[in-house]
Amino acid sequence: WIGTAAGLDRYDPVTGRFSHYYHDALDPYSLSDNRIYAIAEDRSGNLWVGTQSGVCVLTSMNLELQHFRHTQSATSLVHDNVSSFAESHDGSIWIGTFGGGICRYDPVTALFGTRLRGTEETLIFSLYEDSVGCLWIGTYGGGLLCYRPATGSWRTYRANLDAPDQLSHNDIHTLQPDGAGGLWIGTNYGLNHFDPITGTFRRFLDDRLNLLERHVRCILDDGERLWVGSVGGLYYIDAAERLRKDLPQGKGSAAPPAEQKISAIVESRDGVLWVGTVGGGLYHLDGARERWTRLTTDDGLVSNSVCALFEDEQRRLWITTHGGLSVYDPGRKTFRTVDARDGLLNIQFNPGSALLARSGDMYFGGTNGLSYRRAVTPEQHAYTPPVYLTDLRIWNRRVRPNEEGSPLVRPFALTRQIELDHDQNMISISFTALEFTAPERNRYRYFMEGLHEQWIDAGNERTATFTNLDPGDYVFHVTTANNAGEWSEEETLLSIAVHAPYWSTTWAYLVYGILGILAVGLLFRVRERQIRLQEQLEREHLEAEQLHELDRMKSNFFSNISHEFRTPLTLILGPAQQIARRVNEDWVQQKTRVIAEHADKLLRFVNQILDLSRIEAGHMTVERHPGDLVTLVRHATDSFALLAEEKGITLRFESDRQEAWAEINAEAIDQVVTNFLANAFSFTDRGGDVHVSLEGVTLNGASAVRVGVRDTGCGIPPANLPHVFDRYYQVREQSRAGGSGIGLALSREWIRLHGGEVHVDSELGVGSTFRFTIPAIPAADAADAAAAPASLDEAIAGRPAPDGEQAVDETNDAQPGPGSSEGEETSSAAEVSSDEETTGTAGLPAILVVDDHEGLRDYMRDILQPTYNVLEAEHGKLAYDMAIEHTPDLIITDVMMPVMDGFALCRELRADGRCSHIPVIMLTARGDDSSRHEGLETGANDYLTKPFNEDELLLRVGNLLALRQAMAARLAERVGQEAKLSLDNKEYVSRDQEFLDAAVALVDARLDDESLAPSDLYEELGMSRSQFQRKIKALTDMSPSRFIRSIRLERARQMLVQHSGSIAEIAYAVGFSSQSYFTSCFKERYDETPGQVS
Repeated sequence: WIGTAAGLDRYDPVTGRFSHYYHDALDPYSLSDNRIYAIAEDRSGNLWVGTQSGVCVLTSMNLELQHFRHTQSATSLVHDNVSSFAESHDGSIWIGTFGGGICRYDPVTALFGTRLRGTEETLIFSLYEDSVGCLWIGTYGGGLLCYRPATGSWRTYRANLDAPDQLSHNDIHTLQPDGAGGLWIGTNYGLNHFDPITGTFRRFLDDRLNLLERHVRCILDDGERLWVGSVGGLYYIDAAERLRKDLPQGKGSAAPPAEQKISAIVESRDGVLWVGTVGGGLYHLDGARERWTRLTTDDGLVSNSVCALFEDEQRRLWITTHGGLSVYDPGRKTFRTVDARDGLLNIQFNPGSALLARSGDMYFGGTNGLSYRRAVTPEQHAYTPPVYLTDLRIWNRRVRPNEEGSPLVRPFALTRQIELDHDQNMISISFTALEFTAPERNRYRYFMEGLHEQWIDAGNERTATFTNLDPGDYVFHVTTANNAGEWSEEETLLSIAVHAPYWSTTWAYLVYGILGILAVGLLFRVRERQIRLQEQLEREHLEAEQLHELDRMKSNFFSNISHEFRTPLTLILGPAQQIARRVNEDWVQQKTRVIAEHADKLLRFVNQILDLSRIEAGHMTVERHPGDLVTLVRHATDSFALLAEEKGITLRFESDRQEAWAEINAEAIDQVVTNFLANAFSFTDRGGDVHVSLEGVTLNGASAVRVGVRDTGCGIPPANLPHVFDRYYQVREQSRAGGSGIGLALSREWIRLHGGEVHVDSELGVGSTFRFTIPAIPAADAADAAAAPASLDEAIAGRPAPDGEQAVDETNDAQPGPGSSEGEETSSAAEVSSDEETTGTAGLPAILVVDDHEGLRDYMRDILQPTYNVLEAEHGKLAYDMAIEHTPDLIITDVMMPVMDGFALCRELRADGRCSHIPVIMLTARGDDSSRHEGLETGANDYLTKPFNEDELLLRVGNLLALRQAMAARLAERVGQEAKLSLDNKEYVSRDQEFLDAAVALVDARLDDESLAPSDLYEELGMSRSQFQRKIKALTDMSPSRFIRSIRLERARQMLVQHSGSIAEIAYAVGFSSQSYFTSCFKERYDETPGQVS
């Protein structure tokens, strides 16, 4: 660097050339004065120059860029509005302008010469020099020009739409060689191809292109496709010269620039396609993944309107825009902006006006002249300035060293560690980099170790603020980037310790622990005294009760000793079971088990003899219902688990399916499986194996289920196998195992009543296998399986009554069966079955207890179970499902439960016609008036709060059930009257009224149909059999058959009063096929015969 009185000179020893810098009054970024007195270079590579008129700084970027404008000199730029470039074969640069014509620049002499005459008034859009030295010129309105420098000759090609081998338009924006000597030409009316051999043009004017898509602005041939950028979007022509607008778009890709205004297209050396747009930013296409990515000003691009772009030797993209020059580094994915502070005077560039010469020199044309960057430039300094901490604020107040409450003891710039109190946890840290060339360009990033996991890019913001710092240790890191965008590896650190408040320190927690221990000890002592007092009171109370019990026992002894000893068989088992449930002493449990086992064994033996006799006499029928054999057989198998453990026998159950439905009498099948298992355990020694299996088979060509019990006992001799199912038959060699010879015979008869078969296979010394096979339910009939009884007691309706009557299924309205007398009631057994199914096991009313606390449910069960059949659910949703399935007589529910609370449960019950009649008691800890009102508003019949009185709860339950029974009785008396069945609005909700109205209407519609059965009603009402039976029973206290018959009889009475016909005609009109049976039922109902009705 040489300072003179006539400016600043720079000598390059590599090229031997001088560069001259001087004062220009028209250029505010030139030297302030030509008289140079001092020169210095700083660590950032900036040159500081002292002149007569002050100090100037020449940045490293200033040294790279030179700017040329038009002057009065003959060797200057021909015009300031530079529009296009073309490199000549000799390294000189052709320059086209808007309004000044074409000139030529010599990079060696740095002079502009060779002005092409005749082009001064021509607006030049594009230039291209071909391999033979011809200069092709695209103009605005003047067509395509060809200039031959060797001869100085010109040739002009103009548009002629009528001639298909001529140009399509005279506005030519871009020229692109095709690699074979031809030329692609983009015009304002489509794409053209010129063949220099024939001198003809070929047009690409596809009808699918709209007008804007025919305004071609740029062209790129990547070897496979010819990309065309237009005002209407991007498209391409494939190798078969077919127009394609379906731009590739892979998964996760941004929208392609199909409808953007395209201004530039270039392909980088790694095969990435870069597309510049006007207003849409910069796009690039990853060809391998067909993924488009869009870069805009949000990513650092200086403007979203791109004019031109190219890739340099370092694979950086140089992008001219309407707002300046951007340099993009794809590797770092960062932008650097070049503007006037770097010596760039052009910020408004022209479309397509940029050139990367073969030498690496760069040319950028704009409205304010030509910007030129030589390929050989001074080395740019990679110096990164250090970062210094400048200011600390606590709660937005600046703190200074050694002032009251300040954590600083020396200047903040020299501080590397601070300690803060718990109430000083909102701080702001300011910092700066010592780089003054363009401070606003300094970029910073920071992170707080202990709070952040990654760096936070602060841009040029120089303050970091942290709020609500928890007590603990932190380290603040901050660093900066140089002008090249490279982040410094040197970080400035500040350690920060935020102290905990005194009530959160270790000593504080230690004090808390000591106080807690003392408090717990004090509570234990108080509780211990309370326990001692309570035990003393209990002892006194127990002694008083014992004295009272002794007096009572003495009185009872003398009053009971006179009673005769009556020990019926059925009363041996019952008291034994009651004692076992109520007394939990081991000795009592052992003795009651002995009593129960032998009594149960004797009872089963008697029952088996009776059952077998009645079956063989043909007096036994079984009522069958859809049932799941898998569940039933598994339950029976599990009941032998304790015996298997005691005898050391391995017991297994296997099934090839989850469910196996069949029409069964559950008690009978359970007895068969039990007999098979008992027989297997009787003949299997310790260490043996009993295996129960269930599988699907075919029986007589239909689907069936086979259940087998295999043991590893002694086996049965072949001669005895045909007789093992005979009555009272025993294998003599195995009589030591006991048995009556009844169980297997009875099992065969039960299976025969089910339409099935029994088999036995045995091998001496190996073991035996007993099997039975019964038909399965077809898939179409399995839908009603959900209505099957839930227990064995509910399932068995076929055991004969003591008087010898048979249990029959509920069928038609009460018509006399074959062999019955006309007045005989054939539906009584069915009604008994219906009653048992409705009220629960053994005729007890069913109560559903809903609570999410298991202990409370157990407590409730202990209170209710002696009197009621108790069902349990742990939340409202499960309770609703169980209410639909079982239709309990009453529901007791908690309010606060997961999944569905008590209020929602009550609303669901009242909204569902299948269970809207069920009374609900809410039993909850929420005792406030609003909760009570809300519970009653949802439809609850009563509301009790915890803790509750057992006697009060039992009274309320009893009263509600008694009230429902009374209402059902009143309704039963009113069934079938002239008005429809109606309910007291205070006792039932409207859905119950609708249900009864619908049921009565169905009976009335088929009043004369003697085949009308309950199944017709529940199918029409969309309910299952069990749901319909329980609903009718709950509302009318009648079975479905009795409900139908009551309506028939009431309608008959009305007809008799109105003299609507004879007794026989009326009987047939209301569905009775037998007049004598009608008369019998009528007299039973109204205590008078039909003839006595006036």
